[in-house]
Amino acid sequence: MKCDLETLEQREKSRGDRVIGMAKIFHQSEKNFRYPYDLTIDTTTNNSPFTSAKEILKFVEKSF
Repeated sequence: MKCDLETLEQREKSRGDRVIGMAKIFHQSEKNFRYPYDLTIDTTTNNSPFTSAKEILKFVEKSF
């Protein structure tokens, strides 16, 4: 799963139990990841966990 940096930083602050700044470091390290994922889900646009789970299930069903 991924989201844009602004959303990631907002979530980091709102959770209250995160080390501020780690979201930016994580986001930068994702840009340098060399191997493609089989599936990515962009959660920037308010996807619920249920909606994301449905997308994962669809992908798994197509794969087998």
